[in-house]
Amino acid sequence: MRDADAEVDALLDAKQQSVLGERERWVERPAAEVEGEQAIRPEQLEETYGEGAQTSGAESGATPQDAGVDDAASDTPDDPMSGEGSGVPSTPAPAPTSGGATGGFLPDGASTTQPQDAAAASEAVEVREIGLSDALAAAFSTGREYQDQVESLYLAGLSLTGTRFQFGPQIDSSLAYNLTDEEGGRRRYTAGFDVGVSQILPTGGTLSLGFGMDTSKTQGPYLITPAKPVLDSNGDPVLDGNGDPLVTPAVVDEDRGRTYSSALTLSLSQPLARGSGYEVSHESLVQGERSLVYAIRSFELFRQDQAIAIARDFFQLVSRATQIKNSEESYRGAVFDRQKAEALRLVDRNTIEDVFRARRREVSEESDLLQSKADYEDTLDAFRIRLGLPDDVKIRIAPEDPPFEPVRIDPDSAVEVAMHNRLDLMTARQRLEDTERGVRIARDGLRTNVALGADYTLSGAAGNDFDNAGPDIWSAAASLKVDLPLQQTPERNAYRSALIDLDQARRDHELLLENVERDLRDSLRQLRRSELQVVLQQQQIEQELRAVAVTEIRVESGDADNRDLLEARQALVDLQNQLVSQKVSHFIARLSLMRDLGLLFIDDQGMWKP
Repeated sequence: MRDADAEVDALLDAKQQSVLGERERWVERPAAEVEGEQAIRPEQLEETYGEGAQTSGAESGATPQDAGVDDAASDTPDDPMSGEGSGVPSTPAPAPTSGGATGGFLPDGASTTQPQDAAAASEAVEVREIGLSDALAAAFSTGREYQDQVESLYLAGLSLTGTRFQFGPQIDSSLAYNLTDEEGGRRRYTAGFDVGVSQILPTGGTLSLGFGMDTSKTQGPYLITPAKPVLDSNGDPVLDGNGDPLVTPAVVDEDRGRTYSSALTLSLSQPLARGSGYEVSHESLVQGERSLVYAIRSFELFRQDQAIAIARDFFQLVSRATQIKNSEESYRGAVFDRQKAEALRLVDRNTIEDVFRARRREVSEESDLLQSKADYEDTLDAFRIRLGLPDDVKIRIAPEDPPFEPVRIDPDSAVEVAMHNRLDLMTARQRLEDTERGVRIARDGLRTNVALGADYTLSGAAGNDFDNAGPDIWSAAASLKVDLPLQQTPERNAYRSALIDLDQARRDHELLLENVERDLRDSLRQLRRSELQVVLQQQQIEQELRAVAVTEIRVESGDADNRDLLEARQALVDLQNQLVSQKVSHFIARLSLMRDLGLLFIDDQGMWKP
């Protein structure tokens, strides 16, 4: 088992180095957009959308996740992926954990555990704060999906080692021992030893060399000279002292029934028409090598998708935590408004309907907050399971911010880059080549089967003399066999099917390229739209903050009722929640675009490289 692991590990290391080792060098980078098109550069945001378009999160009412976006995008090297920022979003440092019972990962009050209960629970359950880098590292080590893919890649490498073995020298040997006996006959012993080696040639033929030696023995004894009476000169029997005739003993040979034989044979079998040549004879080896290359690329694409999926889940949890904080703030405002409405009712400055309305809003906000917290906890458990962390570990999410960096890529350049860089497109092109090769192999099946055979043998048989049993008598034979192709319906159908498969594969490849181009252009359009929405929502949040402040003043002066204030505050909360979600969506879409361009490079810890 260790030999198999070592062989497969060495094979995968070599293949991955050859397939992906120089990838970062030969990838092409897209060109930046031509100035004057509809793209918005970061420095133009303020002049495009008016004063205040880049107002900080604290001034615009943005959530804590909005703070520091400009800082995250300002320290990156030049790259057309963003106006003046990097093509790969840098990983922000984990934000400092805020105080409170929740340790900063949940909004205040998101956990209903009392302090004494939390202290008791912490003794039995480990609480681990998870940042983005921690989540990626866990998913790429203990994650079940990742482990399944690693094992699938290992099995692909293991399969290729078996295929390579079949096309290497095949050595076989055997020992045999037989015993036969029958009533009224002699017992016979036979022993033999054979060893041989064969090799498939690049021409499609097979060359083999074999040596064998056998020995047999039929149980004796064998009488060579029978017993005879001793005669004197007169021909009379000679008597011993007892008066009995003297007899000469019989001569017996115990080894007379043993024989030895040996043979050394060299054979060549070579097809001259059908089945000849490297492409046909070594098809399974060629396809095995390419299948492993495809598996390595698929595994790399899985790693990219896995990194994006984990980042999406992580920032969605961050987004939910922020939304819960906004909901808590809205709930506290609803409590204050209800108390205020009841107080104003006591001095007859509003109606009982205003009090009922404030109470209904308080109940609704509290119900939504409780449901949001329950959903958050369930999503958090699902995330822990996806990371492959044990049940006795409780996680909390570090409040990191997804960087917001506008994308600046020329669409035509993006298409050209993707066609050159993408691993799945390389595989698609090579699979089309596999189909073309299949057509040539199917066409070969229509050829006449002409086979040439040649044998040269040295043999030896030396009776019971082992020293002279070596092979020293030669013999040779040659043959030529031609199968007349009188019926070729299966071969004809296989060839026709291969031609149809090729036509379908070409159409599928063309469709794939067209869809890639369409999807890339659509992704760029969606990213631009998302960037505009982020800027517009920041402006709307600033306006809603002013609207809430104005409405509060009008309610105090009696120019507006409590319903106007409730609606203004609800609109502010909705916009704040939408902004957080929109920034997360933009960040994930940006990572996905980099993957679609073939520019997403994932390290061993699952983090994309800047």
